Amino acid sequence: MAQYRERFGVDVKKRAALVRCRALAVILKELLANSLDAKAATVELTCRLAKGTRRDAAGLRAFEVTCVDDGCGCDEPGILRRVGSSTSDLHPETRGRFGQGLIDVLAIAESAEIRTLKHRLLFNADGCQISSVRKAVAGMQLDGLLRHDGEGFDELSTYFNSLILPGGVRVIVNGHEIPPRRPRRIIPKVKLQTVTYDPRSERIRRHQRETSVEIHDNHGDIPMIFELGIPVDAAPWTLPFDINVLQKTPLDVERNMLPEPYKNGLIAQLIEPLSDEYVRYMNDNDDAPPEIKDNRENAAKLSEEGRKTLIASVTGADPGRIVRRDPFDPDDVSESQELEYRGYAPVNRGALPAGVSELLRDAATVAQVHDQVCKPHFRTDRGFPPATQRQRLCMAAFEEIASALVAKPVRCERVRGGNAAAAYSSGTMRLNTEADFIWEDPLGERTLALIIHECSHEKVSGHGVAFGGECELMGARLARWVADNAQRWNELRESLTTAPTEDVQVAP
Repeated sequence: MAQYRERFGVDVKKRAALVRCRALAVILKELLANSLDAKAATVELTCRLAKGTRRDAAGLRAFEVTCVDDGCGCDEPGILRRVGSSTSDLHPETRGRFGQGLIDVLAIAESAEIRTLKHRLLFNADGCQISSVRKAVAGMQLDGLLRHDGEGFDELSTYFNSLILPGGVRVIVNGHEIPPRRPRRIIPKVKLQTVTYDPRSERIRRHQRETSVEIHDNHGDIPMIFELGIPVDAAPWTLPFDINVLQKTPLDVERNMLPEPYKNGLIAQLIEPLSDEYVRYMNDNDDAPPEIKDNRENAAKLSEEGRKTLIASVTGADPGRIVRRDPFDPDDVSESQELEYRGYAPVNRGALPAGVSELLRDAATVAQVHDQVCKPHFRTDRGFPPATQRQRLCMAAFEEIASALVAKPVRCERVRGGNAAAAYSSGTMRLNTEADFIWEDPLGERTLALIIHECSHEKVSGHGVAFGGECELMGARLARWVADNAQRWNELRESLTTAPTEDVQVAP
């Protein structure tokens, strides 16, 4: 029998004080992690308040803990008492880190016994005793009396039910078998940092490695990142899913926190394959998650449908109708108002979240769309037929009325095709021969409204609020002119009523 004066090569009291800062469930999961790394198919863990014991002078309660597994066990029992002696830190797909997990459990044990294969380890106030036994034990069994303030004891069931167990593994906690959690999706070839020990160089190796990541329906109040099935830190995203990384993660020394760059990099690699989930979330919640709307790189990784949904969710507009405003363009306000009247959505990128602003970087500007949509583009092809007699009479009447409205001579000319019925610029009113209502009912309500509209451009170029006011003034001016020139108005109406409507060609 080997007798050691100390349990293991650390200061037990200091170690225990540090370990007891963690919830009891977090400490006990180290036993489960050891069993899973030992390839156990069945693990039974019990934890109950010890009968007949009271809180000690430090206010700690006593807990009877037993963990039994059918794993490969340990044929070198001496390593169980030495920090750093574990071999699980050599492999990225194991959970252990330098044998610290088991040591942490033993540090808060008033007494403990471990049986594995043909070995027995007894931990008590005298230190550690290792002996051999005749009857071999399959796997490993730990029985201990732990001292802890009890924080997290009531949440044991909730905590262990959240675990994501490997397929074919049964874990029973306090008589209750942990239900399996099936992944919603598996994302392969995610490149993430992992941490292993390199015995050749005798150094800790941090390196990038491709692994699979499982996406599970959220179990608790907030999404969590899991390391090989064990929760380690909160997931910095809005989707209601837990993330299970199937390799060792770069946890801090306390093994309860991940570096922010690691977490953000993990989320960034999941954006594209989960674009459909982001679309579903935004449609269901009428909101955009901050990890995509506030992050340029993440927003760009969304699918085309995801980008459109993100833009619509933040702006409330159809992405196909959005145009970029330019605060340095003096015509931006009026042109934006005109486009908005036509169903477009002018937006200021500077007022949008970073991710959405980036997606709209190449969107057409207000000036570009206004020039395309609002400014007339008439055809100037050859073979334009000369004016008919009726068109000449109509244009003469329009010139007289328009000149009176703008208080300066106005000339009318014909154009055809394009996207407008008429256009006005610098005393010239261009009338589209293909706009039938102009020539069929030249003094009708629709045509006069068109004349008022075009004459209002004498003072206001755009179609904003100022333009609307100018149209009202111009309409009042036309009404006054008709009242003051009733005889001439009747003559114009008579001549246009009796003018031939057939398309008889005359010399230009």
